[in-house]
Amino acid sequence: MKNKLLFLILIIAFFITACQAESAPAPMPLPAPTEVPSQVPTETPTELPIPTATFVPTETPIVIAAPVSDVFGSVSMADAPMGFSLDPIAAHIFEAELQKMVDVGQIEGYQIESFGIYPRGDGTFFAEIFYAVQADATFWVEDFGSAGDDGWVRGKCTLFDFVTTEEEFQLKNKKVCS
Repeated sequence: MKNKLLFLILIIAFFITACQAESAPAPMPLPAPTEVPSQVPTETPTELPIPTATFVPTETPIVIAAPVSDVFGSVSMADAPMGFSLDPIAAHIFEAELQKMVDVGQIEGYQIESFGIYPRGDGTFFAEIFYAVQADATFWVEDFGSAGDDGWVRGKCTLFDFVTTEEEFQLKNKKVCS
């Protein structure tokens, strides 16, 4: 038993000395110090006088033109009619914008005939909306469509880019269907 104990103590002593010998890195010699000559200015800088203003500047207001928006109409994500299709969202936006035109007297009434959201090859969408308006203004006829005897301009078709942002859905870049 004493032999085993003595053997164990020798092995432990061996490992302790081996670990201590490997853990201490060899000291590296430091490079010799070099002297850096300090440069002391021999002359003190002279201060130059600050020129005084000879005129009083006047403020001219800068007129920034409001950016021309290509957004026809939009609806926030929270207010958009949600479902499995984007068509009701486009109809909601378009109807809201036409209702604004009715409210200000630009048109007397409107009727949505059909609408759809279609994909493009680049991953974006466009909306195609067929509608009729009841209006006295002749520009509604010039924007395609045919005027009827009842005061309605029928056969109108408009294309929009259907854009989704983080906050809202938008109908942008109004174009006449070809």
